[in-house]
Amino acid sequence: MMADRYASDLALVVVAQITQTIGYSCSLSAPLELLQDILQKFVQEFARDMHGHMEHGKWYRQTNGTDHLSKITKNHE
Repeated sequence: MMADRYASDLALVVVAQITQTIGYSCSLSAPLELLQDILQKFVQEFARDMHGHMEHGKWYRQTNGTDHLSKITKNHE
């Protein structure tokens, strides 16, 4: 799918920018691809958890959405 390919390419750019910012430079692509896979899996799991929390419409509408975001981010620390 195009969306999967786009997400994969975007994750690679994000990983490259982060590693470049911290001073990592290497000609090997395997470490970057590993970090790319880890980032993609984390984002997918985070989105799945967020979706599950937001599915509870009444629960979400009665409170501030950021409260639920903080609960999810605590689970991923």
